[in-house]
Amino acid sequence: MRVLRKLTSSLRSLWLALTLLMVLAIGVITAFRFMPSVVEIIGSPSDQLAPGQAFMLGGYLASRITDLRSSASSEPHSVAFEVDMGESATTVATRLVAIGLITDAHLLSNYMRYKGLDVLIETGYFELNTTQTIPEIASALTDAMPSEIQIRLWEGWRIEQLAHSLSKQNHLDVDEEEFIGHVKLETTLPGNYLFVDALPEGATLEGLLRPGKYSFPPGATAAIVLDQLLTVADPQLTLLRLEARKTDLSWYEVLTLASIVQRETIHDDEGPLIAGVFLHRLEIGMPLSADPTTQYGLAYPGNWWPRLTFDPRQVSHPYNTYITIGLPPGPICSPSSVSIRSVLYPETTDYLYFRAACDGSNRHNFAYTYEQHLSNACDP
Repeated sequence: MRVLRKLTSSLRSLWLALTLLMVLAIGVITAFRFMPSVVEIIGSPSDQLAPGQAFMLGGYLASRITDLRSSASSEPHSVAFEVDMGESATTVATRLVAIGLITDAHLLSNYMRYKGLDVLIETGYFELNTTQTIPEIASALTDAMPSEIQIRLWEGWRIEQLAHSLSKQNHLDVDEEEFIGHVKLETTLPGNYLFVDALPEGATLEGLLRPGKYSFPPGATAAIVLDQLLTVADPQLTLLRLEARKTDLSWYEVLTLASIVQRETIHDDEGPLIAGVFLHRLEIGMPLSADPTTQYGLAYPGNWWPRLTFDPRQVSHPYNTYITIGLPPGPICSPSSVSIRSVLYPETTDYLYFRAACDGSNRHNFAYTYEQHLSNACDP
């Protein structure tokens, strides 16, 4: 009886060894047949694996090279996936099979173990696709999306700059043209906002979005992003409508002039005086002659604030304040709260001109007359 048990045990060991050799043989044969693919797809094992484990897993993966090169579907379909804290590669792989992103959980978990990726899986959100192969999904699982995507709307940006910046955010799903269509009111806004009924005819949302930092969920679309921006702006614009009653300008005109002050000002403390100069010009019927308004009209993708190297009076455009009297049709950028307050509470002045100082300070020299203004020019 003892002899029979030993014989049975030996046969089992032999059968296990033969099976292992068969798997390794298949792996070796496949490796020779598809050597370039093996090297490219499987690569080197993790340094944390024992040589025997690396050899066995490498042989197994080599025998499955065709499966490693394949995806669950040839039709692209984006799938949101979340990994909970403490989930193992095996559990994650099983769930990926259940939602149709992979077809073999065992193959994925073994690949991740071979590459040492099983211990690098991150907790968080992922945007995976049905056309990704197992190596691609394994790599993606080590780089979770942040739980919030932070962006900044800079003071002095026009809507096209914001739309372009949002469209380049890897973890947002903002279509640039769709966003611009919303902001230009060519398409329906994503929500209801109090300020909309107060907009003058022909207005857009240029200048109404408030500068600052914002956070969005991963994958947020143009509509989601714009709704949050407008939800923040709405109460601020309501307050502006009330404050503007203290001035001779409408709230929309305050925004328009503030946007010009924004583009003309580097140092905030000069804002009230620059606003005062522009208001003085408006009062006496003198053109504003503001370079930024002409730049706004001449801009094009890739150069939204072109340098004026010619006489701007040669340009026929509604936003060219060198040839038109009064304010342009609307804001030219998103002004800061400081620039808005500079228009609401300007410095009263008899100055009519200002130009950049020649000392590199980004400040301005102010003048009462055109002759004084010319004398403030920098030497060529």
